[in-house]
Amino acid sequence: IAMNENQLRKIRSFVRREGRKNQEHSERWPALWGKYGFDLEDCFSELFSNKAPIILEIGFGDGANLLAQAKEHSQYNFIGIDVYRTGAFKLMRHLDSNNINNVRVACSDAVEILNDFIPDNALAKVFVFFPDPWQKKRHHKRRLLQSSFFELVWKKIEAQADVFIATDWQNYADGIG
Repeated sequence: IAMNENQLRKIRSFVRREGRKNQEHSERWPALWGKYGFDLEDCFSELFSNKAPIILEIGFGDGANLLAQAKEHSQYNFIGIDVYRTGAFKLMRHLDSNNINNVRVACSDAVEILNDFIPDNALAKVFVFFPDPWQKKRHHKRRLLQSSFFELVWKKIEAQADVFIATDWQNYADGIG
């Protein structure tokens, strides 16, 4: 059977598992997303009202680090990408209650956002903390931190920018270096 490239299922570095939305989530999501969220159809240059350097965090989880960074470093703008809406909602709720306006959130695949949304040389720093290690050898193809990912990130960061990575799986760390 001949298959063209568009018919092949794309390997993802995540599995989306959504829990039930509570009433607050259902009621507040549209307003919070309108203020903090963005999609591929939006315009990158219009995310922020200033030209401050942009820091990207991939896989922000519940948003604790991103929230702390945004509070402490108001001279930067931050983009957070995570596939889990529950964590995004929690982060946006905290951003709103603390009146923090230097963060934008995407609930999408980081590779798609990097490929199709973020221009080259646009990022001052990138954080990737504790990505899914996909421990089983047959699942290593799903790991986010692979050479193709790094090639993409190198295009998106400014010259002399830093990329911070943390993992607690030695096997994953060995494969990165």
